[in-house]
Amino acid sequence: MAIIKKPSSQIYKIYVCSPYRPAKSKVRPSELEAYFEEINRNVENAKQYCNYIIRTSPDTLPVAPHIYLTQFLDDREEDDRNLALATDRLLVGECNQLWVFGERVSDGMAAEISEAARLGLPIRWFTTDCKERAVPETTEAAE
Repeated sequence: MAIIKKPSSQIYKIYVCSPYRPAKSKVRPSELEAYFEEINRNVENAKQYCNYIIRTSPDTLPVAPHIYLTQFLDDREEDDRNLALATDRLLVGECNQLWVFGERVSDGMAAEISEAARLGLPIRWFTTDCKERAVPETTEAAE
């Protein structure tokens, strides 16, 4: 197993841009179970994308803050969500590329994509099965 032995400023970092929130973010109490199931699926998908990156791009660090930040910030609380989104944009700036996974672009993803474009970072697009795909005609949020 290879271990990265470079200073963090020299490690190639890929930002993982994929949905965290379900497509329907406002739910009734009767829909909460399905809401949390979709969040869990989205987190598992993000883990798969990180696994894909680390296995196919040696000496590369996948950066997926929606796996990490949601451990201590509550995405349903507006202040926590805003803090997470601001942190996401900072982390985009620390990365060398942004890879978008999935067919749906959430509001948070749209902000990350916009920040990467503003910074001139390469942006690559993938299906949920990690197959590279064409850049969509629009990257506006589909929520």
